[in-house]
Amino acid sequence: MLDDRLQQVEEPVTDLGGGFALMRGVIVATALAGTGARGFASPFKVDARLNDDAAAWVHSLGADRGRRMLSLRQAHGASVVNASTQPNGTSPEADGAWTRLPTDLLIVRTADCAALWLVDPERERLALLHIGWRGADAGIIRHAVQALASEGSDPAALVAAAGPHIGRCCFEVGQEVAARFYEIDGAINPPDVLKRRTRDDTVSLDLEAIIAAQLHDAGLSSTALHIATACTRCSDGVLHSYRRNGQGGPLMGSIGFLE
Repeated sequence: MLDDRLQQVEEPVTDLGGGFALMRGVIVATALAGTGARGFASPFKVDARLNDDAAAWVHSLGADRGRRMLSLRQAHGASVVNASTQPNGTSPEADGAWTRLPTDLLIVRTADCAALWLVDPERERLALLHIGWRGADAGIIRHAVQALASEGSDPAALVAAAGPHIGRCCFEVGQEVAARFYEIDGAINPPDVLKRRTRDDTVSLDLEAIIAAQLHDAGLSSTALHIATACTRCSDGVLHSYRRNGQGGPLMGSIGFLE
């Protein structure tokens, strides 16, 4: 059903940059083409906060056929679980999951944080992470790559795709957050980069630069890194944003599975 829908479109309706596009009402991780994994995210009209609503959206795509969905209780941490060992109907507290089974469907929720797909095309492994500044600071990328490496994956062979997230134009943080990332080139930018500022002691944080640096440090090739450039805060009517909609607002569901 999903492939039939996408095949009707020759060009992306909305280019989100970095190998992501909004096509026929579905955000597609086109960067994963040819990797043996698929990645999709829900559109603005869908609120994937609740499992039932997320499952209904997944079912509408036909992506749940022969697959079970693993939902996580996200905590902005660094825990990454093996989806294949989780009992049916459970939601472990974690911000990432990995699998080697095509019967597993992984899902994370975001609204300014990024969904990050990690794929090993050679050994047919997939990890899907929820990553914001807290998860990045806690080392979730390192933990996920280590989990895949423990199963025989070579980090240099992995392909990474990070979905839409808040851009440096809107990611205002205080010095207490900025201090965690000053050693990463390009992570901290002056306040004049920000489109809006609520405090006089804040700077701009570049989550894209942080993700790219940490993926590189984990052993991935720079040619295998794909990061969406669309800013969630700026993309009203297209992408959900915590900083725009506030606490309790709608969430984007990002899913991944092996073919």
